[in-house]
Amino acid sequence: MILKYVTRIFYAVLAALGLMLVFYISDARARKAYLGETGAIALEEGRYEALLPGGFHMKDPLFNQEVTIDGRPFLVVIYEVGYYESATDGIHVAKEGITVLLHQLDGDPLEDMFDVFIHADASGTHPYLGYHVDPLDLYSVLNQDTGESIIMAADYPDDLMLLSLDIMDDIEGEKLLYQLTLDIALADLSIKAKLEAHANANQRIPTEDFDDVVVIPRVRIDTSQAVLIGILIYIVSVSALTYGLFFFKRKRLGKKAPTEGVLKDIEKLNKNRHSTP
Repeated sequence: MILKYVTRIFYAVLAALGLMLVFYISDARARKAYLGETGAIALEEGRYEALLPGGFHMKDPLFNQEVTIDGRPFLVVIYEVGYYESATDGIHVAKEGITVLLHQLDGDPLEDMFDVFIHADASGTHPYLGYHVDPLDLYSVLNQDTGESIIMAADYPDDLMLLSLDIMDDIEGEKLLYQLTLDIALADLSIKAKLEAHANANQRIPTEDFDDVVVIPRVRIDTSQAVLIGILIYIVSVSALTYGLFFFKRKRLGKKAPTEGVLKDIEKLNKNRHSTP
């Protein structure tokens, strides 16, 4: 009896965990589908700013050049981006950095993840992670410590220049696929100063473009329909399984044909009943 209840509790826990898993998988698939559809259009139209992280970017890219990486054509686009970090006593503080986008134009894809190294003039080499922006023909560079696709200027307090960027063939790969010359002067990054000056002068964070600073629109992806369909399919499937496991067998109990031994016992009982005066 106890084992029966334990089994049912365990089954209920598994069903609840399965429901959570269906929710997250349905949501992730819907977001991936949205990114694949809208991102592909943005790449085709050359609107790389639509794929930038952060809250703001400078109107013109710092770098926009077609290169060949391991025999495959890429368009490398680098934007200066920034966002507001905090606001204390009406004083807004912003952060700034650069985002690297590598749009593959043709050929076999790179690895989904690979090492990237940035060389600065004073502090030397800084490791990053190159990654595939699935499902697009696009790659970017991630700071693994912060999880941001922004190379922050604050990480280079003793440097004047970002000299170059190395693209390796894999994680812990030994083959250098390409070295991109950056020559980006950190002092030339201006979006942090512009964001702080604008917000502190107007006592609010800007919601529209100003000067040469462009607002990156926040996109809200509605995944409710995909999630609802996934949950309904899961509930129907689990309900059918539950009925089969816990109720169908019980209803069929006693409906099976009696065995030969049982038939003989019944026959004996009938004989004894008729022979009794």
